[in-house]
Amino acid sequence: MTTVSRFCFLRWPLAGVALLLLATTWTTESRAQTPGNQLQLNNQLSAILLTNTKVQKELNLTETQIAETAEPAQKLNREIMSLAFNPEYRDQPEKIQAMIGKIKEKEKEMLGRLNRQQQQRLQQLFYQRLGLRLFQNVDVQKSLQLTKDQQQKNQKILESLGNKMKAMIATSASDPSSMVKQSKRLMAEAREAINQLLTEKQREQVAQMKGKPFAPFANQQ
Repeated sequence: MTTVSRFCFLRWPLAGVALLLLATTWTTESRAQTPGNQLQLNNQLSAILLTNTKVQKELNLTETQIAETAEPAQKLNREIMSLAFNPEYRDQPEKIQAMIGKIKEKEKEMLGRLNRQQQQRLQQLFYQRLGLRLFQNVDVQKSLQLTKDQQQKNQKILESLGNKMKAMIATSASDPSSMVKQSKRLMAEAREAINQLLTEKQREQVAQMKGKPFAPFANQQ
C-alpha cells in the first residue's frame, strides 16, 4: 500500500477502505478466466444475506428461522470462500465446480426453512446486492443467455472501473468529498456502459430478477 493510501485510510478509514476493496474486487474478478478464479467471496451464495439484520426484517423472518439460518449461512460462506484460496483446487475448474455444487446443495436445504415468498425475495435482494458484479454470476449469465462477447465486454468494463477507482483513490486522498463524488461518477459510467451491452429484453429481465429496490443496497445498483 502506498503512503498516500495509508494516509487516506488513517484519516477516512471507512471511505478509503471501502473504495479500495471495491476497486481490488473489480480488477480481480474481471481478470478471472476459470470457474475457480471466478469464485469471488459472497458472489455465489444468497444465503449469506440471512446474517444481515435488515434483510432478516425485510423477509419477516421468525426468531426460529434466524436461529436456523444465520450461523449455517456464515459457515457455508466460509466454505465457499476457502475454495478460492486453496492451492489444491488451483487450475482445476471441474473440481471447484463440483465443490460449489455440494455447497449449494447445502444452501438449498437450509433455504428450505424459509417459505416460498421469503426465498423469492431473498434471491431478489441477492441480485441487488451484487450490484455491478451481477453479470459475473453464472446463474445470471445463463438466465439472461449472455453471449461470450457480452461477458467479455462486461469484464473489460469492470477491470477499467477498478483501475480508475484505484488511480482516483491515490490522487484524491487529501479530499474525501472528491473521492466520493468521483467514485459515484465512475460507477454511474460503468453502470451505463454495462446497461448498453444488454438487449431491451435482457434489461427487462434484470428488473424482474431484482424486484422492488431495497434501500440498504441502493448504493450497489
